[in-house]
Amino acid sequence: MSNLNNVASNLQERKGNAEPLLECRIESSTYTAILRRKYLRRNWWWLALYAAVCVTMSFFDIRLMIAGLLLLVVVLPMLLALIYFNYALVQESRWSILQKSIAVSADAMTMTFEHPKMSPVTVRWADIEGYEVSQHCLVLDLDSRRYRFVAIPIAAFSNDETRLRRFLSYLRR
Repeated sequence: MSNLNNVASNLQERKGNAEPLLECRIESSTYTAILRRKYLRRNWWWLALYAAVCVTMSFFDIRLMIAGLLLLVVVLPMLLALIYFNYALVQESRWSILQKSIAVSADAMTMTFEHPKMSPVTVRWADIEGYEVSQHCLVLDLDSRRYRFVAIPIAAFSNDETRLRRFLSYLRR
């Protein structure tokens, strides 16, 4: 219980120095689409290599190519399920998907969740190794492990470009 009180008091102290920025969440399908795009951008050549092997085998015997394509149809869905369970069901995905409010200070951003079982999370700017701005989301890449990120919808910035620029200025420090 004392740990919970410490978190609450630290959050109150930070709120005095922090700027309340936005309230947001993304859909789980959006999170999965971002994860799939990041994974395929990094590992596309494995699929290209497999296709090249299938085409090369077809020069010798068409049955080898058909067997290779059947293997792809069986193995690829299992691989995608493995990727989903390994990368999408992590704590950081909950940070993006759950409804939250984000307060920004000079050294970190604090996410406070509406879900009663989630405690506030503070992510220091130094823990963010990069970011990517797309049409719909701002994706903050965390340096903890590969494919760990926090996605913030662009719509959460209320179409206020100065608010988005101010948030990005914290990332560039």
